[in-house]
Amino acid sequence: MSFANPQYLYLLIAVPLIGLLYVAARLSRKRKLNRFGKYAAASGLMPDVSRYTGWVKISLELLALAAVIIAVARPIAPSKAGVNEETTARGIEVMICLDVSNSMLASSTDDPGGVSRLQRAKFILEKLIDKMNDDKVGLIVFAGESYTQLPITSDYISAKMFLNDLNPGMVPTQGTAIGSAIDMAMNSFTPDADFDRAIIIITDGENFEDDAVAEAKRAAEAGIQVDVIGVGSGNGAPIPVPGQKGKYMTDESGVTVTTRLDEVSAREIAKAGNGVYLNGASPSVVGDLNSTLSNMTRAEYQRLTSSPSAELFPIFAIIALILLMIDTIIPYRKISWLKGINFFTKTTRKGPGAAVVLLALMLPGAAAAQQPAGSNRYERNYIVDGNKLYKEKRFAEAEVMYKKALEQNPLSEVAQFNLAASYLRQAGSADPNSENNPLGEANKILQTLAKNAEDIAVAEAASYNLGNMAFNQEQYQQAIDNYKNALRKNPGNDKARQNLRLAQLKLDEQQNQDQNQDQNQDQDQQNQDQQQNQQNQQNQDQNQDQNQDQQNKQNQQNQDKQKPDQQPQNQGMSDANAEQILKAMENEEAATRRKVEAQRQKSQQAKRRKITNPW
Repeated sequence: MSFANPQYLYLLIAVPLIGLLYVAARLSRKRKLNRFGKYAAASGLMPDVSRYTGWVKISLELLALAAVIIAVARPIAPSKAGVNEETTARGIEVMICLDVSNSMLASSTDDPGGVSRLQRAKFILEKLIDKMNDDKVGLIVFAGESYTQLPITSDYISAKMFLNDLNPGMVPTQGTAIGSAIDMAMNSFTPDADFDRAIIIITDGENFEDDAVAEAKRAAEAGIQVDVIGVGSGNGAPIPVPGQKGKYMTDESGVTVTTRLDEVSAREIAKAGNGVYLNGASPSVVGDLNSTLSNMTRAEYQRLTSSPSAELFPIFAIIALILLMIDTIIPYRKISWLKGINFFTKTTRKGPGAAVVLLALMLPGAAAAQQPAGSNRYERNYIVDGNKLYKEKRFAEAEVMYKKALEQNPLSEVAQFNLAASYLRQAGSADPNSENNPLGEANKILQTLAKNAEDIAVAEAASYNLGNMAFNQEQYQQAIDNYKNALRKNPGNDKARQNLRLAQLKLDEQQNQDQNQDQNQDQDQQNQDQQQNQQNQQNQDQNQDQNQDQQNKQNQQNQDKQKPDQQPQNQGMSDANAEQILKAMENEEAATRRKVEAQRQKSQQAKRRKITNPW
């Protein structure tokens, strides 16, 4: 495999350098974390930070960078694979001479802020190269001196790449020596070849160094056509100072230098070289120049070309894209579905014959610990036998084994925890406060381990399972306290964190239910008070009516008693007069009753309005 641009392969040195910088950054991070305490303890405070994804991401990024560099170098399949072909082509040779003096930085239009002459020239050349098929092309840059930028070649891709890098800084000696550029172009064509040749000069026409017209005549005598493209404005434009926006070049007296397109000199050069002059501001400049070149006689030549299948850079570009896409979707934190997998396990041995023996599972969770270094052989054997029975769900028999282990070592925290686990499996969901219940015994053991266990793993598991017990009994506040205690001992316990959130939700629901119940009780009490007030009001109204009736009867009796006494005085009264007096008394009594009834109704309405709405 060969490379069209092998110089870019030197960039591969950056890959190991970046890798070393990443390693140094990781070591620096570890040293900074050690300032806060042991690295293992500090890592526990960052449970979501992964130890592996950082290395995976930097590896993908470095591989992608290497693939991009190789793609830029344009790898080509070896010729023995049959992918390089020798073909016959017909064309001419064209040498392009581009003026890169400071005056080419001036605007190509009357507007001082317009597109520069150099940018306009690059645009014209790029369009011209796109129209070439089998012609050969070369590139020379000139100012006060001339330099070959690209030898004569049929590689149009390389020619267009060189155009992007052209700037006045490429030529240290400033000025405009068009004649020198024509002379170098004449010597750059393929010697002893039967090609028609052309020199294309792109300039603003201001020549101060040599006799360009004489050089153009010499080229014409050698059978080389000289075409000139003028860029710039005849009205002139100031020359901007490179890197200083808004500032323009001045002469010794401080006057701003103005540069103009010298079309007269440009036309003379083209005429002397048997070529054409074209104004670069014309929209048809590329088409006109291509028509002029197409009239030249083309000669046959053999060239080695690579078929499209020989270009391997798309393969490396696709590889780089895939690697970057994978890198994008991988987070720096732990991946949720990989949290339970430990790819790099390490078994530690704290003493002779030490081994991991705790395998007791809890209701929704699990716990694991290591056997203490001071345990004896009999204790370990009993625990191992108990764990086997526990796995087989023979919890009563496992309980016996754990008790025998405690007889050998009453301080064994592992045996105590496993004994509590066997109690829990046997007790189910019974009340832990009841007498002679295994759940109560398990609760006592776990409470002791949660407070006093020297093994952090055992203390964490005890607190976690106490939280589960409290949760199952709907004692959510107690469950929250135990889950928090487990997280203090191990912040990376994701199950404890999940159960803590669930217990907090359940506690909120429970508190809302109690609050609603209290509100309902208050509402019932208000309704009862309202009914009682209404009953009392009705009783008062009835008593008032009874008192009024009694009063009316008493008044009637008094009137009846007074009538006999009045009879002697009214013996002479006629029956009609007596009847009128009786009706008047009855009307007066009826009016009195209506008045009393109206007052009673008003009193009831006023009392009803005083009863407040409980909502």
